[in-house]
Amino acid sequence: QEISSIFYLCYLNKFNKFLSLAIHQEKNNNDNNKNSVFTIIDIHDLVKTFINILKIYETNNKSFSIFHSNIISTYFNKSIILMLTFLKDIFFTKLIFFDTHNSETKNNTDNNLKKIKNLNRVCHILCLFVSSFKKLQIHDNLINNSTSTLFYQIFGSFKNYLYKNYEHLFSNNITNKKDCVNILNIIFMINSLNSNK
Repeated sequence: QEISSIFYLCYLNKFNKFLSLAIHQEKNNNDNNKNSVFTIIDIHDLVKTFINILKIYETNNKSFSIFHSNIISTYFNKSIILMLTFLKDIFFTKLIFFDTHNSETKNNTDNNLKKIKNLNRVCHILCLFVSSFKKLQIHDNLINNSTSTLFYQIFGSFKNYLYKNYEHLFSNNITNKKDCVNILNIIFMINSLNSNK
């Protein structure tokens, strides 16, 4: 998907404004989990849209105007920070809320498997995000240190949550490993990123 630097800047600016407004509205909501502005499907679509924005940069960065490169970097870092804030304050918060407030089905094997499958789908999207972020880190002066630090903090915290609550997935008790492959992948990807810092 080819796009000029000026249109990419407009795209980033509009996305940043939308995401900033979404975070503000969600934070002002009295009960983020029950009366959320976003459904889980909305959140998935928003993260997928952002991954597409990352891919557009990856495809077009060599053709972008040198004049616009510093401006793009500024807007780009703002986009990543907003998305990380969105993940931490809304996506992960909602995910953990549904996970931990499902006490009536905690001992039900079918419901536990369903929960793992849902989390596995979420982690598939997150794997795409982490993979795109990793590729973009090699571009000089694109992602600044504070953005990278925030990324490691937020995903490190999420990884610790997965370790704590889904440690049993590392055993051989799961009959179908494809039901949890993305959960395991996101943990390994984050570990790999941390070890290469």
